[in-house]
Amino acid sequence: MGRIPHRPGGPWTGIFLAASILGSCLQPAPAQTPTPVTIVLTPPSPAVGGGVSLAPPNPPQDFTSCSWYRSATADGNSQILTYNPGPPPVQTNGLAHTGRETAGPDCALHIAGLTLNDTGSYMVQIQSPTSPAVTTTVHLPVSASVLGSCLQPAPAQTLVTIVLTPPSPAVGGGVSLAPQKPPQDLLSCSWYRSATTDPSSRILTYFPGPPPVQTPGPAHTGRETAGPGCALHIAGLRLNDTGKYTVDIQSPTSPGLRTVHLLVSASVLGSCLQPAPAQTPVTIVLTPPSPAVGGGVTLAPQKPPQDFTSCIWYQSATTDPSSRILTYFPGPPPVQNNDLAHTGRETAGPDCALHIAGLRLNDTGKYTVDIQSPTSSGLRTVHLPVSEMLPKPTVTPNQAQVLENGTFTLTCNSSPHADTLLWLRDGASLAPSDRLGLSPDNRTLTVSGVTRGDAGAYQCEVRNPVSTERSEPSNVTVAYGPDSARIDPPGPIDLTLGSLLTLSCVADSVPAPSYRWVLNGTDTNETGTSLTFNPTTLAHQGTYECQAHNPITNRTARASVAVRVTGTAPVAPRPGLSAGAVAGIVIGLLAGAALVGVGAYFLYSRCWNETPKENEAPVPVYENLPPTVGTGPVAQPRSPPDPSPTYQTLQPRQRDVYEELKK
Repeated sequence: MGRIPHRPGGPWTGIFLAASILGSCLQPAPAQTPTPVTIVLTPPSPAVGGGVSLAPPNPPQDFTSCSWYRSATADGNSQILTYNPGPPPVQTNGLAHTGRETAGPDCALHIAGLTLNDTGSYMVQIQSPTSPAVTTTVHLPVSASVLGSCLQPAPAQTLVTIVLTPPSPAVGGGVSLAPQKPPQDLLSCSWYRSATTDPSSRILTYFPGPPPVQTPGPAHTGRETAGPGCALHIAGLRLNDTGKYTVDIQSPTSPGLRTVHLLVSASVLGSCLQPAPAQTPVTIVLTPPSPAVGGGVTLAPQKPPQDFTSCIWYQSATTDPSSRILTYFPGPPPVQNNDLAHTGRETAGPDCALHIAGLRLNDTGKYTVDIQSPTSSGLRTVHLPVSEMLPKPTVTPNQAQVLENGTFTLTCNSSPHADTLLWLRDGASLAPSDRLGLSPDNRTLTVSGVTRGDAGAYQCEVRNPVSTERSEPSNVTVAYGPDSARIDPPGPIDLTLGSLLTLSCVADSVPAPSYRWVLNGTDTNETGTSLTFNPTTLAHQGTYECQAHNPITNRTARASVAVRVTGTAPVAPRPGLSAGAVAGIVIGLLAGAALVGVGAYFLYSRCWNETPKENEAPVPVYENLPPTVGTGPVAQPRSPPDPSPTYQTLQPRQRDVYEELKK
């Protein structure tokens, strides 16, 4: 028998492909190891182009997460997603996510737009705080649509009718695409912007819950939301929204697939057929108005519509799906669906407010909210500025010395996030001038043609909405002088021998100058600001000169004064007697003279008192004596005779010293 010819693409290829497909349908799946959880496929024989749900029945009531893998092991590269039940429920996509997989309540995995290469093993890992981790694997067989339908009857397809409200939507308005009488036990519904279930055209997938969950797809523009009964709401209609829309309803008993054509009219025509919802002006208020790094902020739309159905937040000035943070449904119960730009720090609250915690500098930017309402839609953008607490700046160099008429430059080293930078000298702010220049960012200060008034303490101050900081001073000194010098007292000076003289030299200079004193051209080796001397010879007279020198400016100023010395030298004391001996002799002589004078005075005073004065009779003095019996008359006083009457018993006596003193 001859060899069967083979050419690529020939009829044998088709036969082998058909056989392989048929074999995959007829070949039983590999036996699964018994596990505590069995995964149920709905439908049990999924086909290409359709969808499937992999549902673990009765997972633990308190499960905290479930992770799905496209393999029989928990390899990180094969992870599809991780689902956290919340509230609110959160889905985190993994490396093996294709954009067609979503998770729903009870850890169910839904895959839309099935392809043949979706066939394979799928593993779920369920975490619970009260029971050990549950891990189980299931084999998913995906059949070609024709053969699959022949080998396994699919659930009955429910005839679905889609109703548009309003029936003639217009640009700028909104529309609802509502499937009529969807199955009561629907698991999910996926909407596509095409006549097929191409995964790239998927707008969203809706899970009725509770709680209801919406997972956006690649074709979601931020204007679409899903509601009860699988209805699709599109706000802010545009002409390019015109086209085919398909809904894929998943149900254990009656799945349905239906396509409808949406025609969007120009606004003039549309306004005749159906008035578009009024646009509500929205104002967004930041609280606090100047948020800081590490803190939090709330972006709150003011007076949103009372009947709003959802609000979507974007971290951009547009409704680009890649910048969508989250979608909030007010409920009850309220539901938050996180999206691509969600960082785990954003939450939504009542009235569509967006709360951001743990602020970072890169959170700064535009934020847009899109509020959906049956009666009035609103779209608003706000700028969020996030500021850091500024560190204290520094100025370099921290001190500088510059020559008069020279130039110096100072640099402020600070955070690049300072909004304002100021320069100050001695606490007063500086403004640019012909001599004072600033760099474009104000961080460099240059002063040219330096004057003495430019000396001082320079600081830079940085500010932003949440902090103000000022640097330590940088001290700038201006070196100048000396321009001149003078000597006090001025000359000419006449001086006698032995007289003390002090000359002072004054010169204005920074830094302070050094001094030298010169007499008649000869250095005196004196270097102070003053010169004190006591001339003892005529050699000390002449011209005294002061030289003041600044080592920084290398300038020297001079001043001179003429001094004349006159007179003779004083007599020196006799040899052999010291100054102390001479002083003792003088004091002794003075003391002796004083004693002689005092003695002469007392002698003179006594002689004067005992000599009767001229033309003055002596006054008699009497004393009482006891009478004498038989005596004659009373004795008369001493001479001279006194014509005064005599008294009996009175006798004259001698005067005593006390009487002398009374005179």
